[in-house]
Amino acid sequence: MLKKTITIIFFFSILIALSAEKYLHTEKIINKAAKAATKIWDEYEIEIEPLDLDQSSQYYSSYDTLFRIVGGDSTLGFLVLSSAKGRFEMFDFMMVYTPETEVIDMRVMVYRSEYGSQVCSKRWLKQFYGIPSSKSLQYGSDVDALSGATFSARSLTEQVNRLNRLLRENSNKN
Repeated sequence: MLKKTITIIFFFSILIALSAEKYLHTEKIINKAAKAATKIWDEYEIEIEPLDLDQSSQYYSSYDTLFRIVGGDSTLGFLVLSSAKGRFEMFDFMMVYTPETEVIDMRVMVYRSEYGSQVCSKRWLKQFYGIPSSKSLQYGSDVDALSGATFSARSLTEQVNRLNRLLRENSNKN
């Protein structure tokens, strides 16, 4: 297990060094996301491969980093790193999807603002689990409103919808 984690961290370190402009997320955030993916598929020796995104897509943002998670010869899922805007500051989050692009994990990796940190709650984020990427979510009806974190929660919901579309466009590439 430790060897697998070290291999993944080494892979991401090289990836960041070779393409620093393309991947805006820090090495620390990427390593945390890789560890989370490793825990989900701990019975596999996984590799995490970057997806070549269509930057001309209306859903693309320079904040996005998408990866395919591979175990053996099959795609186990996808890892998405992105950022959303809180009231004053951007915050970084990750989402993990099944091969069918259904959300199975979601975490706020770095929250920089003094206000709205309720959006980091695992309990609140779990409402996104099991949602297929084909479903468009509405804040306040499909996604529970979050008192004290309205800006962050609304922004995160909008980003999830955008990323779902981007993933659907790019998941069959490479």
